[in-house]
Amino acid sequence: MDDDGYDRQSFSINGQSQLTDEYSLNLVSRYETGGSLYDTQWGGADENEYKNYSVKLGGVYQGEKLLVETSFAKSQDQAGTFEGGVDPKVVSDITTKRDQFGLLAEYGLSTDTSFVGGFDWYEERVANTGSAYVKDKRHANAIFVQARHQLNAFLFEGAVRQDDIQGLDKETTYNISLWLSTKSRLVVKYKPRYRF
Repeated sequence: MDDDGYDRQSFSINGQSQLTDEYSLNLVSRYETGGSLYDTQWGGADENEYKNYSVKLGGVYQGEKLLVETSFAKSQDQAGTFEGGVDPKVVSDITTKRDQFGLLAEYGLSTDTSFVGGFDWYEERVANTGSAYVKDKRHANAIFVQARHQLNAFLFEGAVRQDDIQGLDKETTYNISLWLSTKSRLVVKYKPRYRF
């Protein structure tokens, strides 16, 4: 008789609260754990387990012309392999963690013209009981702006974004778009993309 099997449990909490007419908070979270047993012909590890969670708290301000969204997020993924019947039984255990912050703002100058700007930041960390990494942490951030203008059937868009990842060079990309539309479908789209 084969006693191998697996288990999995998950739990989540999601919610939203309207604090005022203009401001609301929202929460998205998840926790999951599980593992499995398996047969191996090479010996050594014959079990694995994992434990993951994520939580994101966001706030939204919606004014007459201004929309502002902020978010804070934290997550962890942990997975390990084990050998049953020995002590200690840990063969390998890898844990990655990520912290993140985002800010997005949109301002409507008029019904035809709007501007969007934002900032993203995150930091990642990794640990492995089986080996040490030369780099076990990195952070990155990005800033971006976009402008949109509607002129009759024409929609003009322009955007610029700069990304800065630790250990790599900064990179700036931008694009310019022109849309021509009818009531029923898109007729023409011109969207060159540039990088420098």
